[in-house]
Amino acid sequence: MERGNVQGASAMQAVLASTNRAKLMATQAVITRVFPDSRVRSVTVAVEVPAQPIGDEQTQAGAIARARAAVSQSGADFGIGLEGGLRQTLAGWALCSWAAVADAHGTVAVGGGGILLLPPHVVERVLAGEELSPVMDELAQATETRHGLGASGILSGGLIDRGHIFEDALICALVPWLHPAFQGPSSR
Repeated sequence: MERGNVQGASAMQAVLASTNRAKLMATQAVITRVFPDSRVRSVTVAVEVPAQPIGDEQTQAGAIARARAAVSQSGADFGIGLEGGLRQTLAGWALCSWAAVADAHGTVAVGGGGILLLPPHVVERVLAGEELSPVMDELAQATETRHGLGASGILSGGLIDRGHIFEDALICALVPWLHPAFQGPSSR
């Protein structure tokens, strides 16, 4: 699929490199809105990424590796990788979310989602080697929050959940295929 050219592209296939429920629902919401009649599948891919990415670079690299693996393993029009991590801001450590889209022609784009501060005691545990999800499960006295509210939903009191943050990130990552300014050889 050409960058900037989605007209007539309603019957396309996207493959998400995750079976996480929140990520799958976010991907389905965005892809079916942008590409009516499209098909979204989820697959498990084997990529070498940290279980808990630290920093934007590691988090983006994880999303990109997943997107590339999804498109190469499936032959779909798009492979999608969604990755959450921690990043340092001027105000403290925060949750960051990145989406990557890879197409069958080798084009890759990334987009970021919302960034929200994490409590210092949570950051301390994650930087000591724990994954964020079990720490948040304990904080919320719940299980498998990564498949629903996620850290963002828990900390915002449900105002914005993990899925919505990934929706925003995925829309941003799709921009090169949505706007005609990205068409042509000089844009690649």
